[in-house]
Amino acid sequence: MLISLSPVLEKLQGECRQVKHIFFPSWPDQQTPESAKPLLHLVSKVEETLKAATTKGPIIVHCSAGIGRTGCFIATRIGCQQLKDTGEVDILGIVCRLRIDRGGMIQTSEQYQFLHHTLALFVSQLPEVGDQ
Repeated sequence: MLISLSPVLEKLQGECRQVKHIFFPSWPDQQTPESAKPLLHLVSKVEETLKAATTKGPIIVHCSAGIGRTGCFIATRIGCQQLKDTGEVDILGIVCRLRIDRGGMIQTSEQYQFLHHTLALFVSQLPEVGDQ
């Protein structure tokens, strides 16, 4: 897995902005990665980058069609946050909400199953309530 974090400076009408680009090239189109660990690592890297940012801006997520891998990443991030906040996750609810905004999010049944697998792995790594 390659995650490249490269600062890019963009000029817009004399204004300079820093853009961080996180690149995840090892995920084949309309398929799933061999392991959920790299996706969870990617979500973690994005969270770390957001926390370290001095100025907050939008997160832009995109793959070739903008619905399969993009949907999996966004749903994973939302699901991880739900699990951290409440200890529960509503995967179907997440996907339904995403599809209201953009039809076809989570493109294949394999991607939907992978989302379940990824969130199950994430929850297995969370500390128990009494351990905190």
